[in-house]
Amino acid sequence: MIKNKKNINYILAFIIPFCVLLFGFNLCLHGGKSILYGDLQGQYVPLFSYLKNVLSGNATFAYTFTKGLGGSMISTYAYYLMSPLNMIIKFVPYNLIPLGLLGIIILKLSLAGLTSYIYLSNHLKTNSKKLLVLSTCYAVSAYSVNYSFCLMWIDALYMLPLIFLGLKRIINGKSSLMYILCLFYTIYCNYYIAYMVCIFIVIYFIYEVYMDDIYKNKKELLSVFIRVLLSSLIACFLTMFIMIPMLKDLSQSARAVGNYAGNFNLSNVSNNFDFINIIKQLLIGYSIHDTFNMSTFDIYMGIVNIPLIYFYFINNKIDIKEKKFTLFVLVLLISSYSIKYLNYIWHGFAFPNGLNYRFTFLFIFYFTIVLSKSLLNINSIKKINYYIFALVYVLIMNMIININFREIYINVYLSTSLIIIYLTLLYNLSNSKIDIKQKKDLKIFVILLVCLELSLNIYLCLNKNYFFSNKEFNDYINIYSKEINKLRKKDTSFYRMNQNDIFNLIHGLLLNYNGIQSFLSTNSKKTMKFMKINGYFANEISIVNSTDNFIVPDSLIGLKYYYTYDDCKAGYEPIDTYTFSTSFGLMYEYFFTDFNVCKNNNAMGLGYLIDNDWNTYADNLNNFSYSLVNSSILNSMVEEKYSILNEYDNVEKINYIEYKFKANDSDYIYITYMAKSLGELHVYINGNEVYYGDFPNNIVLIENKYKGEEITIKFKAEIIHDLGNVKVYDFNYEEFEKAINELKKHELELEVFSDTYIKGKINVVDGKNVLFTSIPNDLGWTAYVDGKETPITELYEAFVGLELENGEHVVEFKYHIPGLKLGCIISGITFIIMCVYLKLEKKLVK
Repeated sequence: MIKNKKNINYILAFIIPFCVLLFGFNLCLHGGKSILYGDLQGQYVPLFSYLKNVLSGNATFAYTFTKGLGGSMISTYAYYLMSPLNMIIKFVPYNLIPLGLLGIIILKLSLAGLTSYIYLSNHLKTNSKKLLVLSTCYAVSAYSVNYSFCLMWIDALYMLPLIFLGLKRIINGKSSLMYILCLFYTIYCNYYIAYMVCIFIVIYFIYEVYMDDIYKNKKELLSVFIRVLLSSLIACFLTMFIMIPMLKDLSQSARAVGNYAGNFNLSNVSNNFDFINIIKQLLIGYSIHDTFNMSTFDIYMGIVNIPLIYFYFINNKIDIKEKKFTLFVLVLLISSYSIKYLNYIWHGFAFPNGLNYRFTFLFIFYFTIVLSKSLLNINSIKKINYYIFALVYVLIMNMIININFREIYINVYLSTSLIIIYLTLLYNLSNSKIDIKQKKDLKIFVILLVCLELSLNIYLCLNKNYFFSNKEFNDYINIYSKEINKLRKKDTSFYRMNQNDIFNLIHGLLLNYNGIQSFLSTNSKKTMKFMKINGYFANEISIVNSTDNFIVPDSLIGLKYYYTYDDCKAGYEPIDTYTFSTSFGLMYEYFFTDFNVCKNNNAMGLGYLIDNDWNTYADNLNNFSYSLVNSSILNSMVEEKYSILNEYDNVEKINYIEYKFKANDSDYIYITYMAKSLGELHVYINGNEVYYGDFPNNIVLIENKYKGEEITIKFKAEIIHDLGNVKVYDFNYEEFEKAINELKKHELELEVFSDTYIKGKINVVDGKNVLFTSIPNDLGWTAYVDGKETPITELYEAFVGLELENGEHVVEFKYHIPGLKLGCIISGITFIIMCVYLKLEKKLVK
């Protein structure tokens, strides 16, 4: 009977948060809305599309050319996609991936409800249904809701209770196996969030040692400490098969230690002593996540828990030692929010670029543990304490509402009403005059009310985020897939493509084509640097966004096609059109226009021979500009030097955002500037807007409709202090074509192309003994010439190149995952050590 009750409660612990989440998200997504918003739209949908391709055999997890010119995917895979539950996406059609991700989110958070109940029932040695209230609050807390779209982090939510349970087993003299496997799984799923879990393991270990008085017996304390330490090390070293390749790959990234500056650092982040804000974060529906707002602190876990905190500290049945430790944890939580140095440590010694206080779920689970004791011992609370709490709460809410009435009055009224209801229910649950059946009904009512509240909180927190529709995503996938497949049938050569829209930020990953854009924390710093100095939008936040502003670098990296709602620009010709909506979200399908498919006939292939003196590029950059870098690189590749750019010498600076000059007779004007992070950029000529960019390149292309006229150019942006070295150029298209035609005479003839193996033929002639490829020079590439391994020469500080002798050659490039072999060896040895350790441990703990 007891076992059946326990099993039923386990089922309920999963089903209840599942229903709450399903109902809450359904409220938000009514009318066919999609879950797409934030990074889920910009990153995770294309990443899961890529994962689906990997699982279907259409891509490899090792390397891909579908993001940022190409790059290793092992660190990306390790950070974003390792969770085994993510593999469910294989069975989801491409156009339904957002719905598939919603299902995975709900599954993971429901598992958090189950595992937290498993921990609580074992820790407290009871199967009380009251614990379902706390386990559900943990699974559907504000952190769970607001971070739910970060799928790679929420595996830790359902593993944390099992880690603590495994740790408690070690402390109680039982096997370390559960702890090792659970910690291994957590690190495997996401090493970043696991780092925070490991810090909290230390805190929880101290809690258990303190509560069980183990610290009083030095011999026992040392024994337990050694077992926990060894088990933790084994769990960590078991993951080396993925961690070592990941660390090697990350060492090349823009976010590696020493490479990443970021928007926030210790010098520009302030301490955050806003305790009124902490109280406001406990209100229902107040934790609407503002990505970059460092005051957003997702600590809400249900209004019912607020009086339970007070009752916990005044309850005589709860050990005073535990209260002291809980007070310490509470102070640590507030300090981690308030003191920037603690926040800095929690996030791996680097402030996050938005989505702050990612460690909060750890504290929420700790308070789930201690508040469960408060709920189970509610009978000890006297009636007067209910009145005292109600009075104090109302006074605090009155103070807060007077500070900021318009912003939060609904949240205050809802929260206050719920407090009164919960106090009434809790009092009746503890009232000895109420019979068992009535109390059973009250428990069910409390659970239902908590579920309704948490569902409402989901709606209040997330509803405003959703404005894309499922139909919109479905149409986007179907229309672009159709257009891309049309191109693939016509053109089987190697080329790169791009899209001039911001519906997504990694189009290549999403639609499985060789792309330019990449919005990932794991991008190669070499690729980022090359894109930057050539005028593309590329910043430290690892966004690379290319449009059609300058034909020279586009051609050199093989950008052959792009899709745009604008006219095709200089050097591109329209080859096809298709119809798509120019409005999105609520306005989707109201406005349609013809989009152009533009072709660059001068786009180079994957590899071609360049001049032996290629490294003379940049010698002529006396007055740096991005356009000069482009033309300098192209001229360094060819024997004869071409006058591709003609600089205007009559540009007059009016002020830091306005310039004037007389236009020449060329068809296009190129403007280059040095400013970074402008946000949205608008460019005006004689008061009329001629350019707009959400992610503006540092080279702006403008059609010259002002030949012979005096014109004034004005820049307008969100953040603009100094545009730096502003230059204006005419572009000599004939000279550019001559240079490109010289390169096209000596292109690599591809025979085999895949993400990890490339084979081709090349005929090398005097003066051009260097093979340039637009393959980013990441660790892992090995080159073979006529079957013999050949050293790679890094070209332009970014790309794979080879120095070849005259004659015909067969060239091969093979990619392997650096560190994979070493990692597998270490993991294998660690597995053997674990088996031996567990066998010896079994004898020792008997």
